Amino acid sequence: MIGYPDDPTAFAHARSLARLGGLDLTLAVFDGWLRRDELAAIVATCHDCTAGYPCETAARSGGPFAVLPGCANAGPLGGLTAPA
Repeated sequence: MIGYPDDPTAFAHARSLARLGGLDLTLAVFDGWLRRDELAAIVATCHDCTAGYPCETAARSGGPFAVLPGCANAGPLGGLTAPA
């Protein structure tokens, strides 16, 4: 299993946010279309978030899923799509 025992909260937020957008980050690594270093960068970005994860909170409250424009993960997560 892929996890981050040193930072489980940031990993959980990154994984949860990706799932809200229909992505499974762990499966992406196992399937080979997301490298571990890319996943690590996404998790590190969530770790450094000072906004309190508003994109995940908004989506969970019934709003549409969107990585907020100010989110440093907007590019990495927004650009991920599973291969056909």
